Amino acid sequence: MASTNIDVTLTPLFTGSQGSASALNVNQVIWGRAFRQGQDIFELFINTASIDMGYVSDAGVLFSDAEGELQVTERIKKSGPVTARVWKTGRPTVGNVSVIYTALPRLVSRDTKNGPALDLRVDQGGLIGSGMAFLGTPPNEPEVTILTTLRWDLSKSPQGTLAAWSMGDGEGPFEIATKSLVGIASGVQEAYFAVGPLHRMTSPDDYMHINEADVFNMYWFGTPTFDPLPLGTRLQMLFREMSAFFRDRGNRYRIFLRHNPFRGSLTGTALRRSFMYGYDDSERDCPPSLQDREAVLAHEMVHNWVLLTRESVADNWYHEGLAEYYQVLLRFRFGLLSAREYLEQVNEKLVAYYTNPLVTWSLERVQKMTWNMTDAQRMPYMRGFAFALQVNDVFRTARHSIDDLVGPLADRLQGGESVGVEDYLQRLSQLLGGDEIRADRLVTEMKEGKLLIPRVHGLEQLP
Repeated sequence: MASTNIDVTLTPLFTGSQGSASALNVNQVIWGRAFRQGQDIFELFINTASIDMGYVSDAGVLFSDAEGELQVTERIKKSGPVTARVWKTGRPTVGNVSVIYTALPRLVSRDTKNGPALDLRVDQGGLIGSGMAFLGTPPNEPEVTILTTLRWDLSKSPQGTLAAWSMGDGEGPFEIATKSLVGIASGVQEAYFAVGPLHRMTSPDDYMHINEADVFNMYWFGTPTFDPLPLGTRLQMLFREMSAFFRDRGNRYRIFLRHNPFRGSLTGTALRRSFMYGYDDSERDCPPSLQDREAVLAHEMVHNWVLLTRESVADNWYHEGLAEYYQVLLRFRFGLLSAREYLEQVNEKLVAYYTNPLVTWSLERVQKMTWNMTDAQRMPYMRGFAFALQVNDVFRTARHSIDDLVGPLADRLQGGESVGVEDYLQRLSQLLGGDEIRADRLVTEMKEGKLLIPRVHGLEQLP
């Protein structure tokens, strides 16, 4: 199988008397890949899911190879929810290709609209954000393995500067291999990064003798509106229990906390083996409960195992609905919720489903309104939750549970297979005794907006 090797070096820049992180120098070297004249050579996201990113200094993006500077031309490319700057080379490349630029943080204020936590930002003296916001890559090629080596250069950073990303702590080097799929970000883009006066729940001494694949940690800058340690301790236990439940092949997970200057409490986004959790100053006057914070993060952790890699835009009922289902169920199973609390949360979600004005809309119609209505954003979550209860109830007569449906799909995902709705339907049919017509009808009616009324047996679990 073909492969592309990329070396990435990140050097934080600091300004001010306190040495606040203000930008990242990005130096990439692309090995073993020749580009033809006029071929696309590099792309950098500038907007995804309505979040601006990809800011660079006035010097721009500089390209060179073994023969010196590369002249390039630039265009804007839009593909689905992603807009990118794309450069193509003016001549064939010779040897390794170097790409150098200074990535700048996005400026946000109290008036900024909340959205997915993907942008690079300054936060209390540090820089924090996703790789999508500042790491460009060569254009994806199907069935090409990308081998990335990432390092931090902290040699000129203020004393006490720490660096972390979804795959490890410290300066590195870190190696990650991912298979490139058209339209999917690379492994380093699907990760969170933080550098500066960083605090962490677990010190290096606490896990110096633990395999890096088994590290759970939480990171933050400054003083959050809440004590992160009690939350982190409960989440660490929950994640390890979830890992065992889903037969996970590694226990690595990292949570990054980030202050929002705008209304952005109890929000965040999951990426590869990590999650960004947002909080804002309103929490000082009206703090969410520990369980409220735990619910948000538990939902995102479920996405490690419950995910479709082949889906239409209207198929997020699967991963969002089941994340809602399992974040409640597994916290109950593992003793973090009492029976009363479990039922209260189930009822809250069903009330949210039945009172949503879009409850009988098709999911395709709902999706078209996602960025215009909060009700549209929440509908796949609540409908997917109600559908999970309904499917679990349907399985009772066959002595199955929804675990028997989701578990094998999660196993395939971890094994590197691509998983789509057709795989869900095939497994659903098997558990219904091979009744393909019934399986297809259940999913089709749910997607088209038929009101779901799960019976009480949907809450039951097999012994």
